[in-house]
Amino acid sequence: DEIMTFLRNQCQGWGDVLPSHARPVDPPVYNFGMDSKIFCDLVELCLKYNQFRVEGNFFRQIHGLFMGSSISAPLAMIYMEFFEKYKYEPLIPDNIKPSEWKRYVDDCFVVYEHDEHKFQLFLGKLNTLDPYIKFTCERAISGVEAGLPSEVLEALPFLDFKVLRYFDRANSTISNKLCIHRKDCHSGSYIHSLSNQPTSVKKAVIRNMFLRAYRYCDIL
Repeated sequence: DEIMTFLRNQCQGWGDVLPSHARPVDPPVYNFGMDSKIFCDLVELCLKYNQFRVEGNFFRQIHGLFMGSSISAPLAMIYMEFFEKYKYEPLIPDNIKPSEWKRYVDDCFVVYEHDEHKFQLFLGKLNTLDPYIKFTCERAISGVEAGLPSEVLEALPFLDFKVLRYFDRANSTISNKLCIHRKDCHSGSYIHSLSNQPTSVKKAVIRNMFLRAYRYCDIL
């Protein structure tokens, strides 16, 4: 109900054409190229009628978004926008907020400069904002613990990268660097060379892995 209320408020009054007075910073912020009420009614219909059958019994998911649906990912992002705007920003006291809060869908990268006591207060308060959203945290570790050179002061995985605090001994400076992150459970398997995939797909996997490392990774 909360997400639908938020979505209806954000796109209220928009029809086929974006109003000339509308700006991205002012609600409504979503334009779907159709009547906003019809769009929201269709979204609500998709969310409510998600029956599935297990061992002869029919069930309906009433909380969260169901996996495998193309509507789940964008709605998750919309809900997290709602969470930040109407719960996180007004309800978390400024004196315990992190200095940096960056989010990609439901993964957050946080820089916290207060003491441990305030961090525990912050995390506890954060986990009271929504009964169905619970945050866990992974802290940065030293480069030696992560199996990296001693010049790496701290390392923290975020998505499929590691964010590094790097000490340049030659210039006595500290900077942020990136490298590829692999989870412990990563098998290293992508597409078998003999699989029934187009050659273009196999080449694209190799090309994209190279380009990601070339464009985003730093030399240590």
